[in-house]
Amino acid sequence: VCDFLFSDSVTKIFHSCKEDLEAVYSWTGRIMENIFDTQLANAFIDGQYSIGYQGLVEERVDIVLDKNETRSNWIRRPLTESQLNYAASDVQYLIHLYKELEIELIESNKIDWLYEDIQYLVSTTFQPITAVEEFRSNISKSEEKNLLNKFNEIVINISKKEKINSTLFFSKKNQKDFIRAALSKGVEDALTTVTKWRRELIQDSAKSLLLHY
Repeated sequence: VCDFLFSDSVTKIFHSCKEDLEAVYSWTGRIMENIFDTQLANAFIDGQYSIGYQGLVEERVDIVLDKNETRSNWIRRPLTESQLNYAASDVQYLIHLYKELEIELIESNKIDWLYEDIQYLVSTTFQPITAVEEFRSNISKSEEKNLLNKFNEIVINISKKEKINSTLFFSKKNQKDFIRAALSKGVEDALTTVTKWRRELIQDSAKSLLLHY
């Protein structure tokens, strides 16, 4: 009955898809394919990183959605007419957002970046958590802070040039993880931990920054 969820020929449109991925997997034991995430897509064209669905609809469709049922009792059955209407409006504009965002991503040559990030999200959502190695380095805290500040400047400059959200590109946490991985194992190893499109954008600057470490 739900084979379309796992069909590569049917695009499934979500806004912030991680919980939906987990819910469908819990229900079916299968991982969905061919997903488009409007929240993630928006960040690729320099939009707000974690904008909610209602905020994105207001921003792009100029329609203010009713939020009155957000905190109502969704466990009780049957659902009220107002709740049903709210649930319908919560997906009503996804196709419009998808069509608009897809065009912008294609025109800016970022559509492959989006699908690469979605694939990474899918794989990490269902990948067993591995132990994090304790960081050891020969540099001082002040030197590490200086490196992080310089790396953050690089991230911001590339984000502005490519017109993508800087947190999407490299969050502060990911910047710290990357620098520590580079100091521990070398830049080349650290670059293998990030997605292809990020690696292509950051590798030259990262190698130059960390040349003497």
